[in-house]
Amino acid sequence: MSLDGSTSIAVFLERLASREATPGGGAASGLMLAIGAAQLAMVLRYSVGRKGSAGFDATFQMWVDRSDKIARLGVQLMVEDQEAYAAYRDAKASGNEQALKDASARCLLVPQTMITLAEELGRAAEVFGPAVNPWMRSDFRVAMASLRAAISGAGAIARVNIDAADADAIVQLNTKLKSAIGQIDRVVEQIK
Repeated sequence: MSLDGSTSIAVFLERLASREATPGGGAASGLMLAIGAAQLAMVLRYSVGRKGSAGFDATFQMWVDRSDKIARLGVQLMVEDQEAYAAYRDAKASGNEQALKDASARCLLVPQTMITLAEELGRAAEVFGPAVNPWMRSDFRVAMASLRAAISGAGAIARVNIDAADADAIVQLNTKLKSAIGQIDRVVEQIK
């Protein structure tokens, strides 16, 4: 049974803690992406229109909209991760090599997408972070921590899904993870 955006957090956590293959780490990473993006959207909403932020209002609003979209994508990726794993499991059981190759690629694409989206928000936050509502700085840091968790979790899932023989793909993933986590860490450092 695949859990979706209409599933309560309580049910999701109950299923995550169960002895079921899904949801697992990929879905949890998607949830962290959704939480980080939603938290960032909230911070930005509280920052729009504040005295002294007029020069950033258009930027804040643009990133409110993008953060809302990424939050929805995070939920969608939670579902896609569960579906990708189910397709992988079915392909492996069938012995169909092409189906297994396709399912493996999908299992890698989902966490890679999570990493890319979280890094996108981190790059943007580096620009507007210093101008956010000062009363929202702790929430801003929580958003960044959630995005960092999404990157770390998705990276762990991606590593499992990369063919160990593909050394180039492993190097590329490690470089991407280092860059994405470094991006988030720089943002957190600039917000005291």
